[in-house]
Amino acid sequence: PVGDAADHDARGRRPWLSYAGATSWAVASGVHPGADGVCAEAGGRLSVVDLDEEEWDSFAKGVAALAMRQEQRKSDFQHYMDWYERNGPYDLLIDGANVAYFGQNRDG
Repeated sequence: PVGDAADHDARGRRPWLSYAGATSWAVASGVHPGADGVCAEAGGRLSVVDLDEEEWDSFAKGVAALAMRQEQRKSDFQHYMDWYERNGPYDLLIDGANVAYFGQNRDG
């Protein structure tokens, strides 16, 4: 975990709002939040974030700006955005490269 010990719960996790810029994450499967939104695995309560159209647009622009800063070849992300504009919108996109990358961290 990152940050000061005081920033962590008893299991060494940081509150989800503190994850911006974190370098350490925990991944869990079989997580089942209760009807009240409490998620024991995450150590907190989930809440709905209801964004209006202007807020979604701002959010999307922020994600795109972050991706452009982190992309080694900026044209790759722009190529993806152009493809999405031609072929979208979609309710759900699964990033196959990141799915494959995630699977590499498993023993066996």
